[in-house]
Amino acid sequence: MKKELRLGILLQAIYFTLNRFLNIHNFVLGLLLGLGLGLIIIGILPKRAYVKINQLKKTATR
Repeated sequence: MKKELRLGILLQAIYFTLNRFLNIHNFVLGLLLGLGLGLIIIGILPKRAYVKINQLKKTATR
């Protein structure tokens, strides 16, 4: 399993836990939900698309 997928699932679990048991501001919950979903989508991409995204990320951070 890719690290992005693991992190996305962890963020989703944190979101559901906070949303269910604590009264947290909706902005924070929305950030967790958005980041989690984005990372899950990146994590389930095929290898070819995943490599292209990583190359783009490396060139953008230089």
